[in-house]
Amino acid sequence: MHARTAMKVGVAVAAAAWALNLAGAVAAAPRRTALLQLQRVSQGKVSPAFADPVENPAELNLQGFCKRSDCTGPTCEPVCREQPCCCWSTFAADAHPSYPSPEETRSKQECLFAPEGFMYAPEPGLTYDDGYMSALTKANLPKYEGRRLCCLRRAEGVQHESQRDLRYAVKTSSVAPVVTTTAQGVPDPGDVDPMFTTKIVTTSLMNPGDEFENAQMEEAARRHLAAANDLSSAVSSLNSSAVAIEEVHNKLQTDPNLVRSREHVGQMKNAIRAWAVRRWDNLKRLATGDASAFGDAPAPPKM
Repeated sequence: MHARTAMKVGVAVAAAAWALNLAGAVAAAPRRTALLQLQRVSQGKVSPAFADPVENPAELNLQGFCKRSDCTGPTCEPVCREQPCCCWSTFAADAHPSYPSPEETRSKQECLFAPEGFMYAPEPGLTYDDGYMSALTKANLPKYEGRRLCCLRRAEGVQHESQRDLRYAVKTSSVAPVVTTTAQGVPDPGDVDPMFTTKIVTTSLMNPGDEFENAQMEEAARRHLAAANDLSSAVSSLNSSAVAIEEVHNKLQTDPNLVRSREHVGQMKNAIRAWAVRRWDNLKRLATGDASAFGDAPAPPKM
């Protein structure tokens, strides 16, 4: 009876646990579906700041050179009036090809004569790429070495601010600074112009005994410096000795004549040792009066 009762209780507990798990799964199913749907939606949306550059722009409007050949005045009519529009900069190449300076050459490739309210920015720029150069390449249009592709941007746009060269960020002025000088006469003998006077720095006087302490510290510093120099010389000598010993070791191990001599000496030592063993055995036999086995044959090795 007790076993049957325990079995019924176990079955009831298992059924209750299964029901709870089923209820949790049913409740979590809509939540999981919503999360998956949100993930699919978020994957399809990318912020423009982190998006890839546009490979095929909507329109490539190329208007030749920004500065036309018939332009002779300080200002010329702009070749672009509205976006999208691009043109080629002025020509500039390395003045010294053996020592190229890409930044200097790039700064001379200027994008000139932008219309009012717009500015030219190189394409591709430092931080942005609209894909105009790739579209130009795919269309098999000519590309000019020594020139940059300049594309129209709004003058107050962030793309132009981040794409323009650093030299445009430095404010320049067309007004030359005026240097004013005051003419002064020749000073009288003994007088010194205030510009050439030396400022005297005053320090507090030393107390009695300070000189002796300072002298002791200076003497200790000199001794420490001498010891450091000696240690440096010893280290240099040890390093030189180590290099020399290493060279001798390599010579002994690699020189064929020395290796052959060493092997020959080893063979001679082995022969002398074998002869001494045989001689000693023969002398022992002779001392016992047995001279029948006396000979020069090598003795068998001892076990």
